[in-house]
Amino acid sequence: KKLLFIKRYINNFKNKKIRNLFLLALISILKEVSNCKNFSPYIEMKDKPLLDAEIFQIYLNKIATMIKDISDLKNTTHSKVLNDDARFLNDFKDKTYDLILTSPPYLNNWDYSWITKIELFFLDFIKNNQELTTNLRNNLMKSSTYVLQNVSKESSLNLPKSNTKTEIERLIKNLNRERLSRSNNAKKYDIAVREYFNDVYQILCENYRILKKGSNCLWVVGDSALYGNHVATDRLIGEIGELVGFKFEGLDVLRSRRATRHKINLQESIVILRK
Repeated sequence: KKLLFIKRYINNFKNKKIRNLFLLALISILKEVSNCKNFSPYIEMKDKPLLDAEIFQIYLNKIATMIKDISDLKNTTHSKVLNDDARFLNDFKDKTYDLILTSPPYLNNWDYSWITKIELFFLDFIKNNQELTTNLRNNLMKSSTYVLQNVSKESSLNLPKSNTKTEIERLIKNLNRERLSRSNNAKKYDIAVREYFNDVYQILCENYRILKKGSNCLWVVGDSALYGNHVATDRLIGEIGELVGFKFEGLDVLRSRRATRHKINLQESIVILRK
């Protein structure tokens, strides 16, 4: 009731920018003041239920911190946020931009529509699970086996003929063989890998089109391990960039990562491409 009271109060703000800032602060405390220990990848309840929480004070502290952060910023660069699809940059002109810095979904089987489900429902962006699937999940980059509902089983890896394509096709065959050896409900990592790199190729084509000559395209991404198969996602993205026309200048490894289900060493890197 306290959260809904604050939400209703904020929704009466006439200034859209201020309203959105205050709503952002509100959803950022949902986990802290709820009985959920985790919202993602699945909802997990706390061991000791909260009978009440100092929601108003927690919220005031959060919004005060956010306002201070904004006040401390000296950046006067103009910015514009577009709610768009990186695979189809129709609003972006050819050879116009100086830099691309992005971080795509990692190939780690996280369903990003589910991860943000609580916030989406709370802010009334969606009303039910069907809307979640139709309006969001089906349109996401295919980084998870949970977002393959509208994918044809007969589609193929749409990369130019290359050693990179051969390597990914071999990986897909290995994952398919492993899946078929398991239960009927085994995760379709083979299809997810195929569709993920199809999306990567499409995005990089658009990246190349809109960048000026000599400009950098930087992707922050982590590699993966699926059914015990290491997927060098960062290197493969760099090599796909070369197929598009970029020069792959290497990887800047940011950190090592530990997985809980296997002993394969993973890393997070910046993929450095130059047009």
